[in-house]
Amino acid sequence: MSVDVGRTVIFTDLDGTMLGKDLNMEPLRPLLSELHSLGIPVIPVTSKTLGEIALLSRKTTLAKLPRRGFVAVSEMGGAIHATQGLLVLRRGYRPTGLGDIVEYPLATPLEELSDKIDKLIKISGCGERVLRVSQASPGELVDEMGIPLEHASKAIVRKYDEVLIPGDRSCVRKIVKGASRLGLDAIAGARHVHVGKGIGKGRALLLLEEGLRHMYPGGVLGQSICLGDAPIDWSFLSLCRTAVIIGIRGSGGLHGRDHSVKFSYYPSPYPAPLGWAWAVSRILLAK
Repeated sequence: MSVDVGRTVIFTDLDGTMLGKDLNMEPLRPLLSELHSLGIPVIPVTSKTLGEIALLSRKTTLAKLPRRGFVAVSEMGGAIHATQGLLVLRRGYRPTGLGDIVEYPLATPLEELSDKIDKLIKISGCGERVLRVSQASPGELVDEMGIPLEHASKAIVRKYDEVLIPGDRSCVRKIVKGASRLGLDAIAGARHVHVGKGIGKGRALLLLEEGLRHMYPGGVLGQSICLGDAPIDWSFLSLCRTAVIIGIRGSGGLHGRDHSVKFSYYPSPYPAPLGWAWAVSRILLAK
């Protein structure tokens, strides 16, 4: 596979793609540093909050551009965050914030949807069996998800993407159905549902690619490599030149064995973080 390294950008999910359950970035730090030195940015497109991303990038080059700046997509495409003046987005997407890192809201703020989300939980019939992450305590999230307390305290500070964790799988289906009736977007994971209005990784990726083009000669971004591990990532993986699915068995080429996936992808047979490192090394570094 021929890759123009100078124009390559990696867009990546985090949970289950780069990170195992311990959320430890240390195994990937040498590879991230190597990619950074080659001028290849690694940009998160994730359901995590900006606070969680900041924790993960604190000791690595995740979300840091090789020449300058910071950029990330948070909360299931609810917002893009970037160094002030870095992105050039079409009119209508204006940054908020006064610090070095500004925010481009892409979805409706949760505070405007709170009553609808309460109603959604009620009509689902799941009631007290649903944990609403933005209203949980860090301790509750540690118990429910097994993540470190430091990350849990950042995960609950949500602005655009509410995460509902029901007690059983049948409630996932009921919440998704109810969200549609209420005019809300619902994206189901294995045990949880992302709920908002205007969320979605695919649209965020298209806007971000557009905003980054001015940084490349002739405004041509070139090769985009996207990595994910679950159906909630398909909306952005399907838009990339090279899509990688982590933890899926395949032939080692662009077509894996999961025929439910409707786009070409490169299968990485190992779980995170090894699967991420294996795929990136093979595609970009010929290792």
